Amino acid sequence: SGSLDPANRIDTGDLVFSWSATLAIRQWDRGPAALNQHLFKVMPKTGVNARFLHHLIEFHIEELAGQSHGSTMRHIKRGDLADFPVLIPIEPEQARIAEVLDTLDEAIRCSESLLRKQEQAREGLIQSLFSPGSTPSRDMRKTRLGHLPVDWDVVPLRDCVRPDTIITYGIVQAGPHIPDGVPYIRTGDMSGGELSVEGLLRTAPRIDQAYARSKVRAGEIVCAIRATVGKVLPVPLSLDGANLTQGTARIAPAQSINPTFLLWALRSHRVQHEMSLAVKGTTFAEITLEALREIPIPRPRDRAEQDMIAATLDGIDQEIRSEQVQLEKLLALKSGLSSDLLTGRIRTRPQ
Repeated sequence: SGSLDPANRIDTGDLVFSWSATLAIRQWDRGPAALNQHLFKVMPKTGVNARFLHHLIEFHIEELAGQSHGSTMRHIKRGDLADFPVLIPIEPEQARIAEVLDTLDEAIRCSESLLRKQEQAREGLIQSLFSPGSTPSRDMRKTRLGHLPVDWDVVPLRDCVRPDTIITYGIVQAGPHIPDGVPYIRTGDMSGGELSVEGLLRTAPRIDQAYARSKVRAGEIVCAIRATVGKVLPVPLSLDGANLTQGTARIAPAQSINPTFLLWALRSHRVQHEMSLAVKGTTFAEITLEALREIPIPRPRDRAEQDMIAATLDGIDQEIRSEQVQLEKLLALKSGLSSDLLTGRIRTRPQ
């Protein structure tokens, strides 16, 4: 052990700036420590509020990044930060600005924490609802997907789709973007938690008609069969009649199965594990349509149990979406207030 070098020592409350790769400013809160070569301490001058300085640097991070040096490892020099021009109000106003932005930061942290807890609760529910052997009163049997109730079947995914459809991918060559054409869904459009018509590329109607088999309807399921293999999202009403590409597949649930239950069954840990076993390739991961059609699906024979599982998971998913919207509002408010308060566009009255 031994004492820390005073030149590199930081303590709780100190501002630490990461000057290479990703620029960032943080307030240290873990007690005495030593800085490494990619960090330096920011010391506010007399008359400068430390919390205000933290928000000020955070607000200007993107501008500072624009002045960075290097090609393989972007960085800024200590002098670049020290010489960066900023507006500094009187200290009482600094304190008031810091108080406002700190309050927003705390609200954002609380929202993020709640969101994480909700997501963890959802994962736990998926695990328990698709592993119902935890209910002692149920008779169980061993299946490919582990122990399941005797009144649950394990069927290939192809048996869960409408008999007039097949699980298939979409357009091979969509051609140039046609502004008023038919939207189509790529794997890159599935990066978020839901599908949206905004930002989708569009193909010519004649190409869309040639791939009528892969036109999706509201309530159906789109599955990524390349890159993020196994990710599934429901088709919203706004994308009714849209098409797919070669990297995505259409799953049209049969009337005998609750579509939302099938969506969550596909997201369950055991089914996702089966998908991972069927993936081919390392640098370019994909699953064939033949393999996808044979993926085993756990299915209660009782439709009421399917409905219950679907409603339970959809309920917590809606709570998560609501909290995500709240978090986005808070982040937008923080961005707007930071811009107004830290540029002097809006002045505050010190308390």
